[in-house]
Amino acid sequence: MDKEKELCQVSRFLDFFLPKNSPVCVGEMPDFMVNINNYGVGIEVTEFHTFDGSSDHNEIRKEKRRKSFLRFIEKELNESNVPINVCITFNENAHDFPKQKALDVAQLIKNQCQEKTEGINGDIPRDMLDETIVTNIHLTPDNQMNVQHIQGYDIDPTLNIPRLNETIKKKTEDFKNPNFEKFHKNHLVVVFDYVDPSSNQSLRIDSETTSRIKFEEFDSVFLYRTYHSKIVQINNNRPLLEYAKGESKLIDVLIGN
Repeated sequence: MDKEKELCQVSRFLDFFLPKNSPVCVGEMPDFMVNINNYGVGIEVTEFHTFDGSSDHNEIRKEKRRKSFLRFIEKELNESNVPINVCITFNENAHDFPKQKALDVAQLIKNQCQEKTEGINGDIPRDMLDETIVTNIHLTPDNQMNVQHIQGYDIDPTLNIPRLNETIKKKTEDFKNPNFEKFHKNHLVVVFDYVDPSSNQSLRIDSETTSRIKFEEFDSVFLYRTYHSKIVQINNNRPLLEYAKGESKLIDVLIGN
């Protein structure tokens, strides 16, 4: 994860506990430092992927690209204010979904809507499609604009504890480095990268699961589920705690008061 993305993630993480846009000092060991009530708090950030490269997860990554493709189309069509339902069928062998191709599809749909003044209800002719990506586009009138596709690939990701423990262990080794600056409190934030955040997937993180997560040196490990705006705090000295966006600011969580 590059520094710009890390800063974005840690800023969103801190919004759970501190006033919005609180100053954050960027570093290397640790990644960030914040001053809270004259207490220095070090924050190390790492990204954890729920997929592991298996064939199932490769399919989900393709699904993620498809939905990104659809979002580009939807954004373009929103500007046209045409109340229409768009249902797209993708070529099952397509793996790349370039933004420009999505913009081309959006323009094709716009053109069809402008040409058929009597109303849209049916398929766009296939000879107008780039079938290496899209094999069918069905348009129907609706009271609002909506873009979807009929294929899907659903899987409930599971938390791979051994792999997560290995990730934490590597960060712990970094912490033991004499050049790693220590503060009043030192936390590790594990940012979960959901392969398909627009779906209803849920990752099971409970006391039974987290009891198998091992760490030392850091005062707490925070599992930050970005899309769900949920943070789970694991602390060796207290029960599992979970925080949701919109709760009261909990500064003491970070400084341990």
